[in-house]
Amino acid sequence: MTHELITAASLLYARRLHPGIDLDSARAWIAGCAADPARLDDLAGRIAAFRLACCFERLKRAGRFEDVSIADPFDLEGTVAVTLTEAEWQSLNRASAPRDATHGPHDFSRN
Repeated sequence: MTHELITAASLLYARRLHPGIDLDSARAWIAGCAADPARLDDLAGRIAAFRLACCFERLKRAGRFEDVSIADPFDLEGTVAVTLTEAEWQSLNRASAPRDATHGPHDFSRN
């Protein structure tokens, strides 16, 4: 992850928690998170979730998905709904092997 993404996601998350927060206060809040391992771990997870949400949005803009709905872009356990484009639907092969269950519940592979 780039430091720009980390900074932007952290500031957006601070703004979400504290609407109307000014930049200096947000920076102090982020510094407080960095000083506390538990809060830093939570913030890191939320930044990772935000990064994933950005990836879904980029795929939508690239035309791979018709629509993307993300309940909370800062929640790793949040709900994400994706509507495939017609071209993506047609590229799925009904005769392919069933999905491999060893990948877990969040498998994004084609099989």
